[in-house]
Amino acid sequence: MKITRRDFLKTTALTSLYFAGFGGTTYANAGTKKNLVIIMLRGGMDGLCAIPVKGDKNFEKLRSKINLDRTLKLTSDFDLHPALKTFKNLWDQNQSAAVHATNIPYTGRSHFDGQNLMESGGKIPYQEKTGWLGRGMKIAGMTGNGLALALPMPLLIRGVPMNNNYFPVGHKLPYPSTLKMIQEVYNEYDEKLLSENLEIIQTRELSNTSTDSSWVLASNAANELSKANGPRVAVFEVDGFDTHAAQGATNGAHADCLSDYDNIVKSLKSSMSKEAFEPKNNSRLSCQLTVSDELDGLEVNIPSKQG
Repeated sequence: MKITRRDFLKTTALTSLYFAGFGGTTYANAGTKKNLVIIMLRGGMDGLCAIPVKGDKNFEKLRSKINLDRTLKLTSDFDLHPALKTFKNLWDQNQSAAVHATNIPYTGRSHFDGQNLMESGGKIPYQEKTGWLGRGMKIAGMTGNGLALALPMPLLIRGVPMNNNYFPVGHKLPYPSTLKMIQEVYNEYDEKLLSENLEIIQTRELSNTSTDSSWVLASNAANELSKANGPRVAVFEVDGFDTHAAQGATNGAHADCLSDYDNIVKSLKSSMSKEAFEPKNNSRLSCQLTVSDELDGLEVNIPSKQG
C-alpha cells in the first residue's frame, strides 16, 4: 500500500486527536465532551534539564556548569527539575508521562526553522501556512472549537476556521482605521484564516482585558474548556527557552520558563471542572499498558470509529 506524505500528515493529525478523545468527524460533535490542551515550549526546551538522567558520570561531566543541585525523584533512571512540582504530583497520581529522546526529522541548527516545522508538520521551513493540529481539526469537523492563549495566533492551530484568541489586548481594540489597514494586508496576501480570526476578535463575546500572566490565562481557559458548548482545543505558548549559555540550572532563565509551564498545568488542574480534567474509568488514560519484554510482538488494533 502506498501513501502520500500529505495523506500521512493528515492521518497523523487525526491520530493525535483520536488519542486525545476525538474519534473523527462523526464523533467530534457527539458524546461526552473531550478537551485537548497543547503547551508549546518555544525556543528549545532542554529536555535533559527538565528530566535529567541520573547516575551517569559522563553526563554530569559534560554538563558540569548546568547540573541541578537538587531534583524531584521520578524513576530509577531519571529525576525531575524542582520547578515541575505540579507535573510530579500528577505523575504520582498516574496522570502525567514523559517521552524522552524524540524529535522531528529536521536536523538543522536553527531553532526558528525547527519550531516552524514542529508546528506546521511540513518538510521545508515556512512552506506550510497552516499547522498539523489545525488541519486535523478541520478534517474532524471541529470548526470554531479552538482557543489560542498566545499572540500572534500560533501556527500550530491555523488551518481550521473560526478559532478564538484569549490573549489580552488591553482595554480596547485599536482604532477602526488601524483594524482596516490590518484587514487590507490580510486580503492582499490572501491570509483568509487570519482575516477570519480578526473578525472574530472584533465581534466576540469572549474577551480578556486583564493580565497576560500564564496562570491567569490558564485559569480562564480552564473555565471555557469546562463549558459544554465551550472550546475543545486550547494552545498555549511559553517563550524564552532560547537561553543558550545563560540557561542556568536549578535557578535561572530556563528554570523560570519551566515554572511558567508548571503554573499553567497547575491552574488548568485547579480551575477546570473535575469532569473535564480527570479521566473516566473507560478513558484511554485509565487503560495504560506498561511496556516490557514480555509484550514483544504484541499487535494492537485500533477501531475505525468510536462506539
